Amino acid sequence: MKLWKKISILTTGILLLALGICGSFTIVRMGGYSIGQRVFNEGKQMEGVGYAFEQFCKSNELLEMSGTVKASFLDFQFRKCCGKDYALIQNREPVINLTEFQVSDTGILDKLSPWDSNHPDYEIQKLNHRYILLMARPVEGMEETYILTAKDITQVFTGIEKQAVLFGGVYLLVSFLAAAGIGILTRLALRPLYNLEKASLAISRGQYQERVPVTSRDEIQVVGEAFNQMAEQVETQITQLQEITEKQKMLLGSLTHELKTPMTSIMGYADTLLHVKLQEAQREKALSYIYQECCRLERLSGKMMSLTGLYVNDTIHLTLGSVEELFQRVAHVEKEHLREKEIQFSMDCRMEKIPMDSDLMESLLVNLVDNAIKASRPGGSIWMEAKDHKIEVIDEGRGIPPDEVSKVTEAFYMVDKARTKKEGGIGLGLALCKEIAHIHKASLEIESSPGCGTVARILFTDAYNLFTTS
Repeated sequence: MKLWKKISILTTGILLLALGICGSFTIVRMGGYSIGQRVFNEGKQMEGVGYAFEQFCKSNELLEMSGTVKASFLDFQFRKCCGKDYALIQNREPVINLTEFQVSDTGILDKLSPWDSNHPDYEIQKLNHRYILLMARPVEGMEETYILTAKDITQVFTGIEKQAVLFGGVYLLVSFLAAAGIGILTRLALRPLYNLEKASLAISRGQYQERVPVTSRDEIQVVGEAFNQMAEQVETQITQLQEITEKQKMLLGSLTHELKTPMTSIMGYADTLLHVKLQEAQREKALSYIYQECCRLERLSGKMMSLTGLYVNDTIHLTLGSVEELFQRVAHVEKEHLREKEIQFSMDCRMEKIPMDSDLMESLLVNLVDNAIKASRPGGSIWMEAKDHKIEVIDEGRGIPPDEVSKVTEAFYMVDKARTKKEGGIGLGLALCKEIAHIHKASLEIESSPGCGTVARILFTDAYNLFTTS
């Protein structure tokens, strides 16, 4: 059962129980008051007629009368003073009965206390669906003589019953309205819980930014605030996990990307050593190159982890290094690749030294040259220049559409997915280049247009310490 239904039923039940008790108590009290008023009025009336009758009974004329005349006189005076609904009882026998009922049992006289007109004793008997009020008053000066009244007070009980029926109808109407009102108000009051449920379901479906609106300061809203804080922490944790996952994915892609070019060269030299008979000096040179590339790849793996942000360590250091030597190492790495595609490679270095991490900067330029080779046609030309606070790699390749230029530095973005995958790329090269440039306080700019080639430019900031030569 829904919570709002439980609360509504419980609240309505308690309310209706309280109303029922109060209403019943009121009706009983009002009925008792009505009967009490009728008894009081009848008592006062009986006191009056009794007093008048007593005055005749005390007269000297009555004392001098004989039995038959005396009885007739008493009958006359009783009818004159009391009228109907009264009876005269002597020696527990009715001698005069002006009521509508037959007085057969005078045991009521034993139940009555001494007469008090302000608080008279009475008895109510039910006879054939009629309610009869019985009261008795002694007659002073006459032993064992009482005036008995028997009044039909059915209308008093009928009024009480009508009040009870009216209350029952009002009670049912109020019950219906109360149940409906409590149900509606309870649902409105519990609406924040529905918002909480909605937000919980949204978060369970991965919408971690979902929050509960907080509009008041009651207990439910306090729970909502606590839920929002919990959701904030969950979103933060999920975001961090997603970032770590992305960094791990980028690291694996980066290592794969960075291993490809030097491994090609290593495989080439290894193949040469296996199948070509070289002089000792050439053999040592090839082995030395293989060893150097393996050492560089070992260093590069740790630097890639720092570069992708997977964890922070001290593997990246910027030291003053020769740009000319950097260019020579890049040319040496790409020599076989350039030869395979019969591409002319020209270098113009007008910088002496810059603070750099030689492994990362070499990786950056190798990536740029490698992209230029892939974009160039056989027999084309590529230029690598260093001057005026910038290093540029220029090719005459197929170029990049204008609307794609701003996206090429995004991780895993590929302008031509089919061509990129065919050439062994995964879309991480320029993203890594951008990060490496950022470490060296530089920006990576790409200028290109379809069919007109591409210029990849590493632009150093003015605050960066550069040593140039004309």
